Amino acid sequence: MTTLPERFSILDDPKYLGKYYGYFYSPKKTNQMIDSFSLELKKENGKTVARLSVDYRSIKNNGQIKIVNKVLEGTPILVKPSSIYIVLTEGTGQFNILSFSYVHYNLNNLYFRRGAMLTHGRDATRQPLMQSFVMFDYHQIINVPR
Repeated sequence: MTTLPERFSILDDPKYLGKYYGYFYSPKKTNQMIDSFSLELKKENGKTVARLSVDYRSIKNNGQIKIVNKVLEGTPILVKPSSIYIVLTEGTGQFNILSFSYVHYNLNNLYFRRGAMLTHGRDATRQPLMQSFVMFDYHQIINVPR
């Protein structure tokens, strides 16, 4: 009897650890702004953890821009051979699921990804939202060495 290799594992590739900045269109049909996030993947107590900080932008009735920040945490899961999924949650029930491709790097670290984000609606009548995002390595954006 042969055993199958473990298909799901906590992401532990050091080439993926670091801070990333990402951007996606606002899910609100009434505004065409771009929302942003930072995603940090790091080791804590020997396990990889993910921290997502999302800035949602909207326009108030008086025309001023309002930014609401949400911070969520989760565990990045590597689905072999080529996908990463992160289920991120926070205390009030907000959740996001991020998904992007995994590529094994020999020399470089992760520097850019396109991916998908699934978020829940704010109340029971809203459907979950699927949005595309782009994500860049923090060091590539500000042009500093690692």
